[in-house]
Amino acid sequence: MHKALTVIGIAAISISVFGCNGKSTDNKASEKAAAQKVVLPDATADKQLALKYLSGIQNEDKNSMYAATNLTEALVTEAREKLIYQKKYQLTEQQLKDYEKILAISGEIDFYAKKIKDNLPKSAKFEIVKSEPLKSPPTARIEVYSVKITYQNQKEAMKDETRRAVKEMVVKMYHVTQSLNGRWAHEFTFDNKQHEVLSYF
Repeated sequence: MHKALTVIGIAAISISVFGCNGKSTDNKASEKAAAQKVVLPDATADKQLALKYLSGIQNEDKNSMYAATNLTEALVTEAREKLIYQKKYQLTEQQLKDYEKILAISGEIDFYAKKIKDNLPKSAKFEIVKSEPLKSPPTARIEVYSVKITYQNQKEAMKDETRRAVKEMVVKMYHVTQSLNGRWAHEFTFDNKQHEVLSYF
């Protein structure tokens, strides 16, 4: 079954990076105090954002995927510009990390929109059947979803290592909510090592 999810699993998450807050020496104390007062956005809409992102993948709709992440292509262009001319813009270490992460999320959107259509054909149905919070740093929220994918069309279904068509399976989807460049952003990634086939055709 690992072959069936090889494409989904290429983009791995790096949770540990969110615990490392780069700070300039000038305002270390003020940034630390601000971090302690961080109030994350309400989690009630998180699943809807995840479903919107999945729908964007299924329909190869990058606009929907950007909307789910709360990023824009204009912000990605700004991030690219400022990373190329770091000295000109005098970026702090934290700004540098934020812009790098914005570009990383944009790269994931490009990848999933183009490469995952075989995993989520338009004939397939999906739903989040379980949501679990993971231990997170004070400035972020990390959740892992169990996403059940039901294939309606046997010809379009994923196949396991024996080439047997899968009817239903569950994959893991990670959702990280974090502040980037002064706005809340959502990152969605998949883990092909955590999946379960529920039934075959």
